Amino acid sequence: MNLEDIPSERAVLIPLRAEDADDLAGLLEEQQLREWLSVEDLDALRARFARWESRRSPDGAETWLNWVVRESREGRALGWVQATVFGESASVAYALLPAERGAGVASDALRALTRWLHDRLGVKTLTAEIDDANAPSVRVAVAAGFERTARRAGDEVVWERRLSH
Repeated sequence: MNLEDIPSERAVLIPLRAEDADDLAGLLEEQQLREWLSVEDLDALRARFARWESRRSPDGAETWLNWVVRESREGRALGWVQATVFGESASVAYALLPAERGAGVASDALRALTRWLHDRLGVKTLTAEIDDANAPSVRVAVAAGFERTARRAGDEVVWERRLSH
């Protein structure tokens, strides 16, 4: 699947490539993100991003879509967003570089991604798995229209956004 740039109010989402790992190396500063990404260093991050460029899970059942979030004017990397799509549902995740947090960019990027998934792929239900201790991520989800559910995925709460039409 060929991805396109997705403009948002504060940034632009650009299809992720292996070479974007250099600009997103700051994600490796946090142990939780390293664990989630299953990487420990920049070379492993680059290899992970290269695998994601296929846009498909190894079994072909899911579509893996990833974008680097870049500042609109200067193109500076701010973070990353992703969607794992299966039918009319998608699971989303997001992370901003530590220095870029708190300005609303993650919520803005998640809203833009949500619109794109609905308009281009017909996604009607989006979920995000968020640890209760991650208050900033909860704020991002709420600002992007997600609601807390009673469901859990391991130690994380499932947040959901349903779209009509």
